[in-house]
Amino acid sequence: MLKVAKRTVPLEMEGELNRTKAELARAAGLAGPVPFTAERTYQAGEAISNAGRIYIADITIIAGETVTPGSNATETNIESVINTLNAKEE
Repeated sequence: MLKVAKRTVPLEMEGELNRTKAELARAAGLAGPVPFTAERTYQAGEAISNAGRIYIADITIIAGETVTPGSNATETNIESVINTLNAKEE
């Protein structure tokens, strides 16, 4: 027999609720990196900043392509970027 579940939230509000939960998870740092579109071309080794996170391009990423952390870019932090720049100056 088919069981019908009663909705606790109206269907039209469910999408908004899911978006809000995702935004909260991202703000709290609980969500993993999310793919995004490159606004310009990045060469391998260049730093990319998006949504408060920093990535290093692993390969050349053309403007308009999707930047997928863990695939064509690696997440890093500002300390690593500064240390890399300082090492190049020496």
